Amino acid sequence: MVKKGQVALEFLITYGWAILIMGVVIAVAWQAGLFNIKGVEKEGWSGFWGVVPEDYVYLSNGRVDLVLRNDIDANITLINITMKNSRGEVHGTLSTVLIPGGLHVTTLGPDPNFRLPAGSKFRVFITITYNDSRIPNRVFLSSGEIWGTVESA
Repeated sequence: MVKKGQVALEFLITYGWAILIMGVVIAVAWQAGLFNIKGVEKEGWSGFWGVVPEDYVYLSNGRVDLVLRNDIDANITLINITMKNSRGEVHGTLSTVLIPGGLHVTTLGPDPNFRLPAGSKFRVFITITYNDSRIPNRVFLSSGEIWGTVESA
């Protein structure tokens, strides 16, 4: 008499952990973009605290449009924004008061050091300087990287 159910159960008990680990590794690799066949880099950002990029677009003429969001529970005043890549940096002066949760649209460039062909990948470092209304005469920084695909101007 063949006990197929028992054999199947013994197989899963013995090798089930390996199957589970393989599934988790494949899922993590998929989410990390390892299986990205088209080569298109997904838009993303890392770093930043307090003032974060809600949305952005990098144009082929070197212009970057940013939508900044205030994640601090107080009014802040945006002072300056700097964007750097391996070929240079661009500065923008701001004097905008942002309420908590408020959004602000700002433009950097166009700058010849930031021109890239449409469809290529980009990665730039951004530093945002601001004041917090709760702590006068103190300058705060929010910095991080943004990346994605260049769009045509």
